[in-house]
Amino acid sequence: MAGDDAFSKAMPLPPPALGARMNDNKILRTQQHMTASQPSSSRLLHLPGELRNRIYTYTLTSERLLVYVKPDGPKKGSLAVANTGTNIDFNQVKYVCRQLYYDTAGLELKYSSVAFNGTCFYGTDPARTFLNFLGACATSNVSWPTNIILSTRGMLSALEPAGNFLRIADFCRMNPCAKVDYIDGCLSMNRMSPCHFIRRASFLALSIRRTPTAFVSRADTTRILTWTKEEHVARINVPNFRIWPAEREIARRDATQLEMSPTVKEWLRSRPALQIIVEGWFENGI
Repeated sequence: MAGDDAFSKAMPLPPPALGARMNDNKILRTQQHMTASQPSSSRLLHLPGELRNRIYTYTLTSERLLVYVKPDGPKKGSLAVANTGTNIDFNQVKYVCRQLYYDTAGLELKYSSVAFNGTCFYGTDPARTFLNFLGACATSNVSWPTNIILSTRGMLSALEPAGNFLRIADFCRMNPCAKVDYIDGCLSMNRMSPCHFIRRASFLALSIRRTPTAFVSRADTTRILTWTKEEHVARINVPNFRIWPAEREIARRDATQLEMSPTVKEWLRSRPALQIIVEGWFENGI
């Protein structure tokens, strides 16, 4: 795991006059006595820990999606507000002083939706990027992400290695309050033929969930058995990890309604049995 792009790894700190420590993975900070030999001019740091937590929650909750920006060099990655044309960290509180870094580094993961974008080539798979990010986090921060979007871009047909999906499923199982949505950029009912869409979605449904479908060819069945093994299906089948078509749009904390083009809707109306299956993929994911 690469440590250079760690976002949430805490900086080494001297014993603070006003400490903030983790208790049972909850953000419960306790105030220590301020001594005359360690004065502080910060009114914020003089507040009770519970009140500071409320301020941190309000300050570090983003109404807009955050996106992970990988560093170009040895610097750390950043979590920036999406679609703003800037890579500036959303969490600026942690740069005020060492104590606030200790208190707030990584807290935006707990309160905001975060996207990890990439392609399934050149080592930029979004699931792998997220797993590397977790590996570089401080141990106490690994359980903080609550709403993660992993999104592939473009129309390239490759899938990430099944091992990446297994490890994402393990994260979801250990953190049942977290939700991971995987947006497959190739799985688009509006940008590919309906037949190709159904074939790819059926491949995912059968290989990951072992959901029976009549739309998987014999060749695809062989590929499924190669891509993921039977004993891995139960491990990957967790309710808080879902794969979605590219049409799923992410806004704020959750996804908006999915939209199919009028042409596709008309094509499905003439195939009612297939329409039920496809609408299920759009409404509930795979």
